[in-house]
Amino acid sequence: MPEVAERARTALPAWLPKGRFSRARALVRSHRPFVFVLAAATAIRVVVMIAYRPALPFFPDAQAYRAIAKSLTPDPVRPIAYPLFLRMLSPFRSLAVAAGVQHLLILLVAVGLYALLRRRGVGAAPAIVGVCPLLFDAYQLNVEHSIMAEALFESLIVAALLLVLWRERPSLLASIGAGLALGAASLTRTVGIPLIFVFVIYAFVRRFGAKRVAALLLAFAIPLVAYGFWYRSVRGTFALESFDGYWFYGRVAPFADCTGVQLPQNERVLCEAIPPGMRTGPDFYTWDRKSPAHRLGMNDGPQKNAVLADFARRIIFHQPGAYVAAIGGDLLHYFAPGRWRGPRDGLVISWQFQNSNQAYIEATSGAYQPPADEHVTVVRSLANALILYQHVAYTWGPLLLFGIVIGVGGGLAGAAGISRLRADALLLTISGFMLLFVTTLSTAFGYRYTLPANMLVGPGAVLGGSILLQRLRGHAGPPTEKRAPARRAL
Repeated sequence: MPEVAERARTALPAWLPKGRFSRARALVRSHRPFVFVLAAATAIRVVVMIAYRPALPFFPDAQAYRAIAKSLTPDPVRPIAYPLFLRMLSPFRSLAVAAGVQHLLILLVAVGLYALLRRRGVGAAPAIVGVCPLLFDAYQLNVEHSIMAEALFESLIVAALLLVLWRERPSLLASIGAGLALGAASLTRTVGIPLIFVFVIYAFVRRFGAKRVAALLLAFAIPLVAYGFWYRSVRGTFALESFDGYWFYGRVAPFADCTGVQLPQNERVLCEAIPPGMRTGPDFYTWDRKSPAHRLGMNDGPQKNAVLADFARRIIFHQPGAYVAAIGGDLLHYFAPGRWRGPRDGLVISWQFQNSNQAYIEATSGAYQPPADEHVTVVRSLANALILYQHVAYTWGPLLLFGIVIGVGGGLAGAAGISRLRADALLLTISGFMLLFVTTLSTAFGYRYTLPANMLVGPGAVLGGSILLQRLRGHAGPPTEKRAPARRAL
């Protein structure tokens, strides 16, 4: 065996120094438990890729993303970043490549978050626990293997976080990189836009300085403004999309009571005669051709979007309690045990593994019939195993809520002034909760929206829990970051 190892070492390419190989080997030994966990997570993803070839394109979003990728034209509903990602991979002419790259991105994200936690002095076991939801949640595996924007979105958010958090104070270049990553994430899913406020508050609390804050903001704004001008040149209005009115109308329509509301005459057709208790959920009012939104007699576009948004604003001001109750009800559902569908929720089964093409088509209520060139080869034995796995391997709602409480509690624990660790715990936890909360403001309930929150709340809770444990053990002051030996540092 020593001879084999020596031959492997001496057979390294010329561009890889022998000393660097030794350091890499020592690094793997130092983090052996995480390497085993990462290998297991990789193996599960290989099983998913074999079970469903080339990928899971069974959703209307997937078809739309691919169409935008071919035309590279600003779309009223979906921003450009993910279609551009697909366009970059189009020379490979296989959805399997896109799915494989998405799986790889999430594995790299897990490595980055684990490394950040170890860099903050967290032990190997809690650091591994912090990234387990990202590595093993079956809903995460499902969306990674789908032609959906989540994996890219999550990767860009974590890239921004690592650039900001890696050093005591990020360099000017790192601040620019973080801003660009946040901007790109917002052009992947616009729900990422509010995170810039969380990042800026963190930068002020940590006293990064005016130059770094300005660099972060400018780098974030430039891609959004540039895209807005491009959108205007094609669609006639400066915007990132022209669908927010549809989302908000869908959100308020299930409970809207037009009695006593001053509405323009053309918006009266949006009022429902059906009692609120008998109405369907937001998805119907947002998407269905039978929705009152289609009574307006207007073509889809910025003008119709503005009318729907105006109606939604008037209803929210008229019925703030009902709006808050709808948001609160969905948040409580996200934090509830199990995976179940309420009477007004979107389909849960859409994000669960199935054992045949037909089962997927039925799961999406026939919304998408894949053409022949998108037929998915399903290995039933592996698919059935993944179905069983998904019954137990997901992030439990109460655990997500507990993580938010611990992350925020640890971040706020202590005297006046916020230490670096406490600020980091708050940034991670609040960013995760913000992504879930902002989505809930305008969108129908859907378990896939918890995935970015799981990804950030886990590490945030680990940092917050470490702070609370140190304080319970009698540390008078706030916990300080521990530095690992240089050869073991990630």
